[in-house]
Amino acid sequence: MPTAKPIIEVAETASPIFVPHGNADKELEWLFTMAECDIAPRSAFVASLAHVLPNESGDSTMEDRVEASHAQRTLLRWIQEVGNHDAGVLKAAYVARPWPLMLREELGRLTGVVVRLAAAEIGLPEDDRELDTLEQRTAIRLNEALACGSSTLVRLSHSASPLLRKAFVAYVRERGGSKKPVLRGIP
Repeated sequence: MPTAKPIIEVAETASPIFVPHGNADKELEWLFTMAECDIAPRSAFVASLAHVLPNESGDSTMEDRVEASHAQRTLLRWIQEVGNHDAGVLKAAYVARPWPLMLREELGRLTGVVVRLAAAEIGLPEDDRELDTLEQRTAIRLNEALACGSSTLVRLSHSASPLLRKAFVAYVRERGGSKKPVLRGIP
């Protein structure tokens, strides 16, 4: 039995699949996955057990946390400026979720957007917990479709890619362009 081509490879032959990159991608990844950890003060409990000097363990300083907080506020302001729809697409693409590994490896950054589009075909609930449950079930269903070689993922990735491209381009515009360096406070 011949092995199926990866969805991204199949999709690239028909139309390019957008893959975000650069400083804007790094900022969005940090905002949606690591910002809170970089802002929160570290517990003194571990340091008291280990007999280490302050900051010797690699913990951030107060200044690092202040810079991270300023970066977070700036990024959130830029996200608000792109509008609700594009902000929602960026959140779906960047928030870390426990997607099935095979699906995540296949779709990369598009995973959350594809899952949201597939869930929307069923109907999105108002309640956040119900939405999360629906998306997790949808991701499992899409993962099974991927294993079976279904064309559903190609169709959904073709729909998701322009949405992510538009949202990402709007964010890049708000941040002042793709050449602008990553904000201070983002490691």
